[in-house]
Amino acid sequence: MLSYFAQAALRFSTPLTLFGSLKKPQHGIDIKKGGIFPIVHGVRTMALERRINATSTLDRLDALAADGRLDRRFADDLGEALALFTELRLRQQLQELDNANPKRTNRVVVQELSSLERDLLREALHIVKDFKQRLSHRYHLEYS
Repeated sequence: MLSYFAQAALRFSTPLTLFGSLKKPQHGIDIKKGGIFPIVHGVRTMALERRINATSTLDRLDALAADGRLDRRFADDLGEALALFTELRLRQQLQELDNANPKRTNRVVVQELSSLERDLLREALHIVKDFKQRLSHRYHLEYS
């Protein structure tokens, strides 16, 4: 059952190119599908497996690290990546509220980010990619 549940975390691709740089479509990358959802759902799956009752993703990460299921440093990296994705998404949505016709999208236009933000986003997406590989291995999703 957990393998089936974990599959959803791998449903959307991580917006990185073959060589590990950011994809830069003009309409932006969907930060929710590419970054937020895999972390939230993957951590939810692991917490369900370990019968962790925490409801926030950051609390679940702490509990999984305390339980030994995740390395503390990797759990912290996942939490920081989630915070970055959330901040970028919120900033994009606040900018759209200033427009006369807001779209309320989850898309972040990479070209509008500073070079530091692009570097942080790329590193955070690499963390997500690594996490998805760990989920795939842990729940034997390579064969599905």
